[in-house]
Amino acid sequence: CGYVNERIKSEHFYEEEDFVPNTYNRTLLTEFPTQDVKDVLKAARETVESLKGSIPDSVSEALMCRLDLRYIFLDATESPQYLKNLPKARLPWEEAIAILPLISSTHSLTKSVEDAFSTKLQRKLASTMP
Repeated sequence: CGYVNERIKSEHFYEEEDFVPNTYNRTLLTEFPTQDVKDVLKAARETVESLKGSIPDSVSEALMCRLDLRYIFLDATESPQYLKNLPKARLPWEEAIAILPLISSTHSLTKSVEDAFSTKLQRKLASTMP
């Protein structure tokens, strides 16, 4: 999130009604290089692969697809540097689009996690927005 936030703010323009750069004094882990995050995603994928047999195949595939999408998204955020090579710039976005049906087909495997949502934080965010 922090990486994308900084990338958008550093562009020549953005529409304020489409993007809110306010982080509400929350740290978005901006001090971590992209490659470090990619390394963690690779390690997480390897861990999920090593658990095959102890967790259902459908769950491991769903997790790996989601990890792959995050990895691909990080590649996509780097694509502006390839504007003179459009096929290379477009590749991660095409990979992301290709993986979306796999992710969509596994929504039935999900479980709601009540602790992942903070009513207190949502109230604070709502009260600071116009």
